[in-house]
Amino acid sequence: MDIIKKSESLIEWEAKGVNLGTIDRHVQFYIGDWLLEGWDNGYIKRGVYDRASELTGIEKQILKDYAWVCKTLKSSFRKDELPYTHHKEVAKLGAKEQEYFLSEAVENHWSVSALRDAIKQKEVEDAENERDEEKKAKAPIIYTESCDKFLARIESKSVDLLFTDPPYSTDLDNLPDFLDTWLLDAIDKIRDTGRAFICIGAYPDELYTYLGYLLQTDWIVDNPLIWTYRNTLGVTPNMKYNLNYQVILHLYKDSSKQLDNRITNEMFSVQDINAPDGRIGDRYHKWQKPYKLAERLILHTTKPGDKIIDPFACTGTFLLAATEYGRRAYGCDIDNDAIKIAIERGCRNETI
Repeated sequence: MDIIKKSESLIEWEAKGVNLGTIDRHVQFYIGDWLLEGWDNGYIKRGVYDRASELTGIEKQILKDYAWVCKTLKSSFRKDELPYTHHKEVAKLGAKEQEYFLSEAVENHWSVSALRDAIKQKEVEDAENERDEEKKAKAPIIYTESCDKFLARIESKSVDLLFTDPPYSTDLDNLPDFLDTWLLDAIDKIRDTGRAFICIGAYPDELYTYLGYLLQTDWIVDNPLIWTYRNTLGVTPNMKYNLNYQVILHLYKDSSKQLDNRITNEMFSVQDINAPDGRIGDRYHKWQKPYKLAERLILHTTKPGDKIIDPFACTGTFLLAATEYGRRAYGCDIDNDAIKIAIERGCRNETI
């Protein structure tokens, strides 16, 4: 059927070719706009796709696709240089993304496949950014301040778990003076349903001093937990045995929540876990505890949403393990180098 007027000149013939190319690229828009016009103007209120299919000979689902693209894509975003297939790819996106990707497709001469790949890549990047933002929002907070100032932030009996690794007696001039600055205050922050883990050196004087303080409180001092490791060796001793363990003091009350240590090899006082190994990149500090140990004790004693504090957070191992399992974690340290590492590992710093 001849519905096109014959050209009178080369210029008219060429213009007709341009128009036909536009029609070929955008005929789906013409049909989609026609469908929406019939619907919006009330020309046909029911069975619009049935009637349109009768008139055009096009399947109803195809007509629905045309109408959907025209409805969701602003007409001002349509690009004459691009066929309908490009526009269909971006129709599911928001307005800003529709405009962006169509403009990029024109500028870079993208095929439909290249456009689709660009959209997928953007979706991956957006998802990663969203996860990063979510992780950042949930990141444990580490304050750059002393333990006494940090503990002053915490309300009495508001903490579910005190989990900390303070300096050992070998790094202190006077252990009792040091304990006077924080120990009893930290214990006061724990709920009657909570618990405490305090990592200390396995030295007789240090054990004696800590127990002298703790046995005077109303907390039950459990048989000390032992963290032992077999992957660190020293020189062969002549007068004494090599020390390959550290002590963890465990405090609880009759009112404390029950332990969740149903896994057989986790229910013993001795926890046999290798020390962090710098050769495989997971050792940031000489006294650092293994992540697996932190994870295990946190899961034994707390539930998601519980509050955990560490007034000697160092590089953040206990804080990070806590938030990994949905606990709220807060800590502090005065060592700027350690805090920098904690931030690199995923903590959020608050500086006073």
